[in-house]
Order: sequence, then structure tokens, then C-alpha cells
Amino acid sequence: MKGYCLVNSQSLRRHLHAYFETFNIEHLFIEVETIFETNFRKQLPDFIAIELEQHIVDPVKLNRLMKTLFSDPVDVIVLTSESSTSFDDIEKGFFKINIKTSEELSDGFKTYLSIKNLYMQEKLTKENDISALKRILFVDDSQLQQKQIKMIFKNTGYHIVFASNGVEALKMIEQTMPSLVITDIHMPEMDGYTLCKKIREKYRDSDLPIIVTTSTVEESTLQKTYQMGADDFIPKPITEDKLINKVNRYFDTKNRHEKILVVDDSLMIQNVLKLGIMRNGYHVLVASDGKEGLETAIREKPDVIISDIYMPIMDGYEMIAAIRNTPEIKHTPCIIMSSTDGKYNQKLAESLGVEKYFVKPFQLDYVLHQIEYYIVEKYKEYMMENKYMLSTINSLIKALEERDSGTKGHTERVTIFSGKIAEQLNLPKEEIEKIIMAAKLHDIGKIGIKDSILLKNEELTAAEYQIIKDHCKMGWGILAPIKSLDSILPMIYHHHERYDGHGYPDGLEGEAIPLGARIIAVADTFDAIISDRPYRKGRSVKIASEIIEENIHKQFCPVAAKAFLEVLKSLKEI
Repeated sequence: MKGYCLVNSQSLRRHLHAYFETFNIEHLFIEVETIFETNFRKQLPDFIAIELEQHIVDPVKLNRLMKTLFSDPVDVIVLTSESSTSFDDIEKGFFKINIKTSEELSDGFKTYLSIKNLYMQEKLTKENDISALKRILFVDDSQLQQKQIKMIFKNTGYHIVFASNGVEALKMIEQTMPSLVITDIHMPEMDGYTLCKKIREKYRDSDLPIIVTTSTVEESTLQKTYQMGADDFIPKPITEDKLINKVNRYFDTKNRHEKILVVDDSLMIQNVLKLGIMRNGYHVLVASDGKEGLETAIREKPDVIISDIYMPIMDGYEMIAAIRNTPEIKHTPCIIMSSTDGKYNQKLAESLGVEKYFVKPFQLDYVLHQIEYYIVEKYKEYMMENKYMLSTINSLIKALEERDSGTKGHTERVTIFSGKIAEQLNLPKEEIEKIIMAAKLHDIGKIGIKDSILLKNEELTAAEYQIIKDHCKMGWGILAPIKSLDSILPMIYHHHERYDGHGYPDGLEGEAIPLGARIIAVADTFDAIISDRPYRKGRSVKIASEIIEENIHKQFCPVAAKAFLEVLKSLKEI
């Protein structure tokens, strides 16, 4: 957290300096003239504090100036001993702190940070809700370009709306805030430059991303684009790969799910760190002592833990030692932040597997850089793990089908059918990919079933049938260690549930069954009906279709089954 101070009183300067140092708040005492220097405008502060009694500058004018200088809001903290002064509306960029006593000064900053964090949390929640809608406003006066964009985004999960110029776009933003704006530059009534500027002026508190499309990739054009408030550009002609990749990157960044746990008994330190980390898109958890931190870590499984050392009930060292002895969180990166600077403390932290030891005061940027590093490294490890694990699983699938020649090609066909059903339902591209992956792995649990049962030509006994049914649970056990497959495990686990509730393993009913599982159930049954088995010949596609149709609302989900019947009509050959 960073602040500038317009304070003339030497005693107040000393109080503020001591206070900010204690709670790791970056600060600089400046003169009024400094505000108008070019370098000042490049350093975005969180707040600028002004001593009211010294009449250095009028707070209202200063607030206006901050809004002019910075695209993001900068709070004006009014330091005053006048209780009647009414600068206390954080949403308008003001906050009053009484400086009659050091206690009031301390309490004032604590309250400011608490309110600021709450305001930021609400703002981020609102932005995440908007982002989750995946509503993209595309602004271009070319009807041909609009048609191209409509085709590019078909079945991607993004909702595209169009405007033909900047004036029309502003009206649409006012009615419903989009998740992203993509705009051309040259348009009638209001061009793209002006649109960017108007959006940034009117929606200062919003982090609405703006991407500009341009056929002129010259330095002067790009410089003007960024000056007017755009975040990025896409050169024309627009290609599908470039556009989708660019858009996906913005939504991936916006919807970060990484969790950072901050453990410190100082509410002030908690709020300072929380505010800074939240601004970088992370979800922040807080705990006030080591015991609470350990319980939170076990429950929430954060991606990174930042902890003080000396705290009540359980200190930071004890907490980290307990974390290292808890299997599910033992590898979580831990950062120590402490005012104690000594070789013993750092060596002790090192022996506990602490990745980084920061001595207070420290720059928050360094901490954020360290967090980002651990997140990236963790992602790389997951990708490497998944690469080898999925390679192994593909080998297991091949081995499974080699064991049972009667089901050879079954997995591939079920995967194709499931993907076609998902496409017929116009599901988002990401969801279709998950369903395809789940279909590919749906029978992986059968690898653990004995040949004498799996390949038996006669009717199975009740005990043997129960073992066959357990392949859903076995599949879950095989795939659970792969974290990136978490979202598809329920589809695999429940693909033998029935819509009427008479399926297995849990007897789920109706829409309580994951949609992906309902889709795979239709594709799986259809392929089983038309395929030859040692104990019977496969039936015709016509008979299989009739069986599917007869069992809608019984065995099969009506949505998935009807979509599959539509798919069959459109296929020339199976």
C-alpha cells in the first residue's frame, strides 16, 4: 500500500512516519508542487493525506485533481482536529481522520483500511459477477465485420452484443455493463478513441477491459489508443485464433481462483496486505493466530500462505510445522513476514521449508512478485503431472479395450457421441471439452476388475454385478489425484445414474445428476445397444433410437436424449 502526505507539521510527520513504518505502508511526504510533476503521475498511490489546518490545498479541489491525474480512484484522506468536518464518504474519494491524539490517528487509519477493504471486496465481487456473464460488446459500423465476429464466437460460451458507433455503445453500457469491450477506431458519430476516453471518464471505478481493433499498427496510433484508456489492441484483419486467444486471456486473468492466506494478529497488517493482494485479482483469506491459520489452511487449501511469527495461541513457526505434517497442504508455499531480523530466525524458517523470509518493513510489490512466482510454478507442476498421468491413463484405456475385444472402439465412439450431444445443446466450448474428456475416461475404473468377471459370457451373479457397478468408484479413485480433472470427476462417477433415480452409485434423480453424466449415459447406452457382444448381436440404429426414445424421463434425461436423437438424424452414417 502506498500513500503521499501533504503535511507541514513536524510532529504530525513524525507520528505518521512511525505509524506507517510499523504497519508497512509505503509513504512519501511531498510538497504541493510535486503533484504537477510528470514523475508523480506515473506513481499511482492508494491515498493522498492532507493536513487540513495548514490550508495547504482545498480537499475538494485536490479530489478533482486526483480524478484528472489518475484513471484509478485515489482517496483523499483529510487529517483534521475539527470534529465538524464532514469528509467521510469513501465512495466519493474522501475520508476524514481525527488527529487530536495518536490513538485517534491509529483508529482512524484502521477504520479507513477496513472500509476500503470492504469497498474493494464489493467492487471485485460485482466485477466478477459481470465477468462471469461473459458479455462482450463489439463496436464496429461494418455489418460484414459483425457477421464475422458472430461466426467466430458461435458455441464459445461468450454472449456477443453489437453497436455501430461510440454513441450507441455508451447507451448500451449504461443499460447493462459488459464484461469486455472490443471497438474499431474509425466510426461515424463517435470514433473508438473518443469511446475509450468517455468510458474511462464515466466509469472510473470499473476495470472494464477495452480492446481496440486497428488496421494501422503504427507507434503513433497505438500510443494514442493507450492514452485514451484502451488496454490492448488486435490488428486487422481479425483472425479467429488471435481474437479467441486474446479474449480468453482477459477472462482467465479476471476470474482468478487462487487463494492467498494471510496470518497476522494485527488487523492493520491484515488489511494492508489484503488490499494490495486483492487488487491483483487474488481471493484473500485472513486469520489472527497460528491455530486459526492452520484450521483455515486445512479447510480452504490456499495456494500461498503469508504469516507473521509472533502471534497468540500458536505462533507462525508452530503453524508452518503443523502444515508440513498435514498431507493435503504440506507442499503449500509459505512466506514469513516479521520485524525480527536475525540469522537464527531465518535458519529456523528455512528448516521448516519456508520459501521466503521478508523483514518488515518490506515493499508489497516484492511479496506480490513472489506470490505470482509460486502460482506460475505450481501451474507448471500441474501441467507436467497431468501430461504424464494422462499419458498413463490413455495407455490404460488402450489396455482395457485390448483385454475385451468386444468393447474395442467403445470409448472412442462414446466420446464422439457425447461431444455431438454437447454441441447440439450449444454448450460453451469449455464445457464441451470437459464432457469429451469425461467420456474418454468414463470406463477407466474397469481396469481394476478381474477378467473372470469383466469378460464373463454368462449371466453375472449379484455379487459379480456389484463389482462391475463399483467401476464408477474405482474410476474416481484413479483420477482423483489429478487436480485439473476435479471438474469432470462427477460426470465420470455418475454416468450410470438414471433420470428416474434407479441408477447407481448414488441413486441421484433428474437434474441432480450432472449434465455431463446424463449426456454420457445416453451415448454409452446407445453404443452398447448397437455393438456386438459375445452373448448377443448388436441391434440396429433404428431399434436403438426407439429404445432411447421410449426411456426418456425414465432412464434418460429428456434434454440429453432429445438432443442425441437430433444428432442421429443429421449423421449420414454411424
